[in-house]
Amino acid sequence: MKLIITSKTNILLVMVLNLLATTSYAQNLRRLENPNDKEEEKQKTGLSLERFYYEDFIFSQARKVQLGDQTELEASLLYRYDENTYGRLRFETVPEENRFDNKTSRFELLVGHEYGQVEFTLDFVLESDEADDGGTSLGFDIDSEYTALQWHINKNVDLIFYPFNFDGEVGQEFNTRDVTRLFFIEGLPTNVIFTQGENAVGEKTIPGFVFDYHVGSWSAYAGIGAATYLSPTNDNFDIIDNRNAERWERGSDIGYKFGFNQRVKGKRELRFEAVGHTKARETGALLESAASLFYIERFAMNSSESERNAIVEFELTGTKAGDRPWRVSRTENWFERTTVPGFDPVYADLNRNLHEWIGKTDFAASLRLGIEFPKDKTIYSFLRYQGKHFIFRDEESAHVLRTADESQSHGGLLRGGAGMILRYGKFAVTPEVEYRRARNPVFSNTEEVELADRLLANFRKTDFLFTLFLTYDLEGTTVLLP
Repeated sequence: MKLIITSKTNILLVMVLNLLATTSYAQNLRRLENPNDKEEEKQKTGLSLERFYYEDFIFSQARKVQLGDQTELEASLLYRYDENTYGRLRFETVPEENRFDNKTSRFELLVGHEYGQVEFTLDFVLESDEADDGGTSLGFDIDSEYTALQWHINKNVDLIFYPFNFDGEVGQEFNTRDVTRLFFIEGLPTNVIFTQGENAVGEKTIPGFVFDYHVGSWSAYAGIGAATYLSPTNDNFDIIDNRNAERWERGSDIGYKFGFNQRVKGKRELRFEAVGHTKARETGALLESAASLFYIERFAMNSSESERNAIVEFELTGTKAGDRPWRVSRTENWFERTTVPGFDPVYADLNRNLHEWIGKTDFAASLRLGIEFPKDKTIYSFLRYQGKHFIFRDEESAHVLRTADESQSHGGLLRGGAGMILRYGKFAVTPEVEYRRARNPVFSNTEEVELADRLLANFRKTDFLFTLFLTYDLEGTTVLLP
């Protein structure tokens, strides 16, 4: 059921509907796929609603009603000009990235074109409130993995160049964001102090090349990249103990990735991915390396009385934290902890002791079992565990979910729950309940807006969460399906 829109009024209506349903990164959906990968879709021209994803935390025991507070939205419109050229307008909010200034003025515009054996995609950012003065700007998204130049060497081999980001994230339920995201100080200060002055913390992702080999349902890849950053020349510089810089130079951070994938649509997907970089300590990176194994399979339940299917989904993800992860403000281009209780450029508790997860390796695992009934209904249950040092992009991570004085993480988090997926064509509605139990008291019933409020909060070891998901996908909903 492809939605082809011909009138200007309908186009505007669809864009408004996308904006009204406010949300972000779709963990339970795959990333947006290349429209040119499917020959049958290349023959269709016009405008279509490609994807819509909505996730909202309705209620939790720790924070009561959360409706609208941590909403995630992803929506994209696809316009195909001809079989070789397309454009994609995408709107996305990610509370984990822009929780404080959750602006709705940012759009992504992707343009793709295929010419013979060469294909390129360009990802632009449209800012409709540039510098908060009402101005409009259009420029490259300089940390996007969607800007790429791909050479189809033959039917089995591709060589891909990513000028900004060679896609350094792993995991699905436990998505890490970019492991190869690094920081550096602009302004070349002789001493890094709490006062920002003319200085700023810059960040970037590692660009690079990826070699991809695919045959049948299998594919394997390996990639390498590098990014430069500013670094003090004196060997004894340390962002914690010795912040004096004699002079500055450019350093190089080498990134690497590899993995394999098997996908038989509607039956099975097996995916392994690993990524890392060499200068995590010098660049203040949150993570040094990570790897993830994901598996999902759909089994027919042999019964003459039913057409039900069983679905098994499993994920195991491991991370190694950086040795000097910088605690950078979400709203300012500087360190977050500068005045209360002191200048702590690296993650530390309220007594100024470094977090215990720094430099540590840990893992998380997820098992989800579902039964698919006729008439497009699936009932599932899940069990998940996160180690006390496991770091990833969500608020359950060990660097976010902590005790009142931030001296300890959750200490090991066990999560269990159930949900129901109700499908209607390309739409799916999924209500889900989840119970969480931590070894340390990390759940409170306060807003926790100020640091001082944390010490006054009544923290608990358990939490209950009710979440609602709404998805639309041009190819049909892929929630809990290979």
